[in-house]
Amino acid sequence: MGNHELNAIAYATERDGQPGLHLREHSTKNQVQHSRFLAAVGEGGPLHTELVGWFKSLPLWLDLDGLRVVHACWDESLRVKLSGYCTEGNRLSDAALQLAHAKGSDVHRAVEVLLKGVEIDLPPGLIFRDKEGNVRTCARLKWWDAGAKTYRAALLTDDAAQSQLPDTVMPPDQLRPYLDPKPVFFGHYWLNGTPTLSAPNAVCLDFSVAKDGYLTAYSYDGEAILDAAKLTWVSPGN
Repeated sequence: MGNHELNAIAYATERDGQPGLHLREHSTKNQVQHSRFLAAVGEGGPLHTELVGWFKSLPLWLDLDGLRVVHACWDESLRVKLSGYCTEGNRLSDAALQLAHAKGSDVHRAVEVLLKGVEIDLPPGLIFRDKEGNVRTCARLKWWDAGAKTYRAALLTDDAAQSQLPDTVMPPDQLRPYLDPKPVFFGHYWLNGTPTLSAPNAVCLDFSVAKDGYLTAYSYDGEAILDAAKLTWVSPGN
């Protein structure tokens, strides 16, 4: 499950005890974000209901014998905490789905990290715009890069903001390096440029195919150390 699947579920799911109010508010902004999906499937119709049900069946993570898969961030402590709220197959229960949209709850915090990544506040006065043009005052952490310890090296922003980030060491409690040798595969971050490994034990496979980037895959054969030669990609026109 990714953040967009979770958002689609929440947009279609009412809050417990609050008929007509949904887990994801039907605001103008949210309606615009969901409009193409809803138009394609027919809001409230059989196909919409079927797809939301399928989204709910998706696991939040896979922890297999040789590899791990998660949408945005592998955080073992949060994964363990969240597992107590999941049904078989690491799926969110209906009760956990409600808690995932109760800001401040443990489930909300854990789901936010696993499906969206870790966010760090930018230094005062520094902003940037995300891929949708929204102004951001915080940025995603490169949790997979154990060597990135300064704001400039460890945060994902646009080029203009990146150059303004201080090259000073971040507080240790803000860093969450993935140090486990088991390889982890993830997406979410809309990376640019030629696909490459994120680390010897981690690879992001989202290289912005929807923004003229690359559709990217990795041919995994059980290796403990990932091999950049096993990455394959094609451009949208191919």
